[in-house]
Amino acid sequence: DYDHVYRSVYLPSRRLARHPYMATFDGPDTNECAENRKVSTVPLQSLFWMNSDFIQTNAQSFAEKVLANGSGAEERIAFAFETAFARSPEESEINELTAFLESYQKEIATDPDKESRAWTSLCRVLLASNEFVYID
Repeated sequence: DYDHVYRSVYLPSRRLARHPYMATFDGPDTNECAENRKVSTVPLQSLFWMNSDFIQTNAQSFAEKVLANGSGAEERIAFAFETAFARSPEESEINELTAFLESYQKEIATDPDKESRAWTSLCRVLLASNEFVYID
């Protein structure tokens, strides 16, 4: 493993040992040449994406930006959607996410950093959503 912040295309590729992340995401076999790569989506990819340190770190940074932009939940959700999806949220999405934030903060009521944790969780969901990951 190489400690990096670059896209995988810039990483050195060892022929005898496959990178574990590339194996999870069906990266190319480094021992053979191929003109096309197979396309697949498996549950392990989603689980890795949701629970990886990379997503957690980026969700925290995203949450800090969201908290700094706007004073209320609706305003912050709108900013998060504009940033992540380049669109405004629908009314139903605002209602669902506001309810999520309220219930999550009730669950962790004793945590002094409950607002930040709730928004980090919401941002992690946005970053792991199909709309963010796939381009239609």
